[in-house]
Amino acid sequence: MGLDMEVLGTPKRKQIKKSLVLASVMLAMFRLIQGFGAGAVTFIATTIVGDIYTTEERKNSGGSF
Repeated sequence: MGLDMEVLGTPKRKQIKKSLVLASVMLAMFRLIQGFGAGAVTFIATTIVGDIYTTEERKNSGGSF
């Protein structure tokens, strides 16, 4: 009985392992994309502050962003 359960369970284990590997690769790719987006937020916020405020006002408003 135990041997039958081991043989029957093997394909499912392989399928689960393959899906976990695929999921981890996709997770790494999406985290990379997320990192690029998070890095761009700071740059865009700084650019917006530079466009809205003059040089003198920018010194005081830099801390709020």
